[in-house]
Amino acid sequence: MLQDDSLELEEQLSEAPVYVVINSLEAPAKVCNEHLDPMGQYLQTWQVNDAVLQYLEKLSPAEHKRQVFTISSEEVNAARDMATLRVIPALINKVCEEEALLDSGSQIVSMSREAAGTCKITWDPELTINIQSANGQITKTCGLAKNVPFNFGNVAIHLQVHVIEQASYRVLLGRPFDVITESRIANSTEGHQFISITDPNTGEHASLSTYP
Repeated sequence: MLQDDSLELEEQLSEAPVYVVINSLEAPAKVCNEHLDPMGQYLQTWQVNDAVLQYLEKLSPAEHKRQVFTISSEEVNAARDMATLRVIPALINKVCEEEALLDSGSQIVSMSREAAGTCKITWDPELTINIQSANGQITKTCGLAKNVPFNFGNVAIHLQVHVIEQASYRVLLGRPFDVITESRIANSTEGHQFISITDPNTGEHASLSTYP
């Protein structure tokens, strides 16, 4: 009786499915094919084998039926669906400190008219440009404030600031800021961000922690 049970168990094991994770298979081999073209030129082409077929070639026909191929369920690191822009504190015109939004996708440095008034900044109303917002709306700026002093810790720079009547932010630092300060950004997967900037006149450096 014991012998019969053992035989039955062996039969069940021989028919049990074998689960194979596809992404754990041996890398497919590359096969070189050599031939002559109609012009008599010697050609060499490469063929990459299928990883699954390569694995099955090593098994008997009976074993083929038992193979069940799966994909690993291990989690992969993927980007978030969105991430907020970051800000840094800036002392503007040596009058007041404002949160300046970092946006390297903007071609200009800009400021709301309200913030410009708070910082006691004057601008030339003759130097206006048309700007296009993210929703496609085109508006005309109020003017340009020249050589406005910005202080970031021990780094002092002067920026050309476009003043906007109605802005969704108070201060925005675009590409001109990145260029003059030779800014370098360090991000972490946790969402933290640090920016390193250089004073263009003294060569002094400053590293600032950004925040949402």
